[in-house]
Amino acid sequence: MGETGQRRYMESNSCARRKPTRLFLGTMSNLQQQRKIVEQLRREAGLKRMEVSAAVEDLKKYIQDHESDDYLLVGFHSQKANPFREKSSCSVL
Repeated sequence: MGETGQRRYMESNSCARRKPTRLFLGTMSNLQQQRKIVEQLRREAGLKRMEVSAAVEDLKKYIQDHESDDYLLVGFHSQKANPFREKSSCSVL
């Protein structure tokens, strides 16, 4: 690239026109973002993984073990125990 081509490149390149401090701050921000990504990936790599079929079986067992506590399936033992019941209106006569 000749001197003329290099000058055109420098004029058209937005990074070359920035002040050095802005370029440095932008780079630091990007560097910090990349470090956060690497930290997250390291945490994820350290997690114990299990097969989906095993996870589904565990989930089914948990649901079956706790279905007696699920009010959507068995309902409430009394209307007063239902926190979502319509409140009775009180009228003064």
